[in-house]
Amino acid sequence: MMRLFVLMIGPTAMILLGLQGLNSMLYTFALFYGWLLLIPLADGLLQKKSTLSENLKQLGFRVHKKNLKYGLILGIVLLVVIPMTVALMRPLLFDVTELKPLLQAWGFSRHAVWYIVILVVVNPLLEEIYWRCYMYRKLEKQLHAGLAIGLTSIFYSLYHLLWLVPMFEWPCDVLAVLLVFMAGLLWGWMYRKQRSLLGGFISHALADGGIVAVYLIYLQ
Repeated sequence: MMRLFVLMIGPTAMILLGLQGLNSMLYTFALFYGWLLLIPLADGLLQKKSTLSENLKQLGFRVHKKNLKYGLILGIVLLVVIPMTVALMRPLLFDVTELKPLLQAWGFSRHAVWYIVILVVVNPLLEEIYWRCYMYRKLEKQLHAGLAIGLTSIFYSLYHLLWLVPMFEWPCDVLAVLLVFMAGLLWGWMYRKQRSLLGGFISHALADGGIVAVYLIYLQ
């Protein structure tokens, strides 16, 4: 269980080191996404003797109509609701005059285009593979499926605190993390039911697109 704990807390440690320790978005992204990519590969998530198509199916990238339907509906809802919520509640959520200098200090503003591409494409892809496929499968072997989904969702949402606490006003930062946790539960449930990551990836990407829209509207 100690190894599983290290695997679950590892992404949070990478963000803590990069964001709070090195105060750099570039190092944070490199450490965080490097962990999400390299740890599963080193653990043999992909089979060397299998074809690319076989590996994609093994990961869960298979077409399942219900999974795609759920993912698309959820994603569109999040894409619309996130910017609308910010438009209605922005003074309670964050202070633009404080947030812009913070993003500049992290180095986000200097390379915003590249970071946006990573957030919308790379982030949902690697997070879904790591949490909903790699970690869930490991936990599922030892725990009840519901508990496995819950644990992966807790550790998935944990490192969002490191982003959201400096950016959002209290208690909106904690509420935002709770919403991230709920999204993790939904994506975990979708993977468990249909064994497909496509729906989770699509809805996750659209949700991140809603977050990027907020940045472009209020913070660019």
